Amino acid sequence: MKKLTLVIIVTISIFTVESISGAITIQDSTYEAAQFWEKFNSTYKNYFNATKGSIEYEKYVKELISLLNQRIKIEPSNMILYNNLISLLISIDKFHEAFRIIDDLLIIKADFIPGLQIQGLLLEKMGDTIRAKEKYQTALKFLESRLSGNNPDLIEILQNITLTQYLLHDKDYAISKLDSLIQKYKLEESDFIEFKTIIIENNKEDLFLQ
Repeated sequence: MKKLTLVIIVTISIFTVESISGAITIQDSTYEAAQFWEKFNSTYKNYFNATKGSIEYEKYVKELISLLNQRIKIEPSNMILYNNLISLLISIDKFHEAFRIIDDLLIIKADFIPGLQIQGLLLEKMGDTIRAKEKYQTALKFLESRLSGNNPDLIEILQNITLTQYLLHDKDYAISKLDSLIQKYKLEESDFIEFKTIIIENNKEDLFLQ
């Protein structure tokens, strides 16, 4: 299965080694930060290759969570760290803990889009579809407020809007809306081919909660 975050930048979700490794220059170019990401990526590769539920898997998850918690004390405003921590907690079914962390982050950063998207999915898993829909609609409102032909992150914003529309509705509706926005802002269809393929080939949980 193809990973969503191979084509989505930091503003959407940072749950894979390939995405994480590029974060050093974005967040902190110090030697200490580089050492952290080197250790984190090395451990992540072991975790990624381990069988879920195995002793090795649990070991690497604990190591990664420990590394992230230590680094968060140094960089408490680094959202990439929180993104990865939330993803790891979800991978071991600690949904309530992940939800609580997102709640804390939303107090600081109300437009934390990945957090709103993931909280919505977690609420769906818990059977609270009404609150889930509210989370998605809030995310969509923030994203649509950023729409502008002059915004350098327009492609990523449209991808995020598409993801949120998928969460609210279905794949066909989301892609239809994306096609309309591509035409409206006169963007290249080729910039979205891989993204569309990933949307088509994966269900909601595969995109966010794997």
